Amino acid sequence: MRTISHQARMGYKVEKVHFNLLILSPQAQHAEFAAEMGYKKMNFIFDIGNVILSFKPEIFLKGLWDSETQIDIINKIVFTSMEWILLDKGIITHEEAVNRMCSASPENEGLIRKTMECYQDMFVPLDETVAFLYDLKKQNQKLYYLSNFHKKASEWIIAMYPFFSLFDGGIFSCDVHLLKPDLKIYHLLLEKYKLESEMCIFMDDTEENVIAAKEVGINGIHFFTVSKAKEELKLKLGSTAFTVTGQEAAT
Repeated sequence: MRTISHQARMGYKVEKVHFNLLILSPQAQHAEFAAEMGYKKMNFIFDIGNVILSFKPEIFLKGLWDSETQIDIINKIVFTSMEWILLDKGIITHEEAVNRMCSASPENEGLIRKTMECYQDMFVPLDETVAFLYDLKKQNQKLYYLSNFHKKASEWIIAMYPFFSLFDGGIFSCDVHLLKPDLKIYHLLLEKYKLESEMCIFMDDTEENVIAAKEVGINGIHFFTVSKAKEELKLKLGSTAFTVTGQEAAT
């Protein structure tokens, strides 16, 4: 459950739908829509962590604990643990993971349990990407997600953020027991939605995952910011539909 105290210390808003979206001026919107005429339709596949939602464990932990020592210990025990990977793969439950972490470090049980109760609070929307999703949907583009994610967290973000209704489908690693960059998970997405790889664009903040996508024939973009992604899209697709305008150009 989200808690106001944690969010307030971290500077996040806690309302379900009240996050700031990037709004283009009417002139900028008109320029983009004019450029979109005749734009080739593609299937856009997004990673989630640090592409659509922020995933910064150390920043999150600083909102929970004051001690740098505690932060370092919990970061290692929780976020870099084998249990975290197994949760992503969907082969252990949340409760099993917590119990295993506590057994490995009983002296930190209280810190571990508290962290695992509310870690999903760190998944805060990245406004520019969310605005980009809406822009793509206005162009009638197909949207998909492909992300390494825990079952509990995946259910939480889908229920929490209405913009996930923009997606035409997607795969969470926990549901198929496969992790990126395993090529099988990319093939599974293509097969599930009958997508042609050359008609897909995949964006991920981890270069290894982008390389894997390219190995199965998917166009890949190593994601840093929406601005940079749009520039790469213009190069790949030869389209002016992704001109950087408005507030985004000023950032």
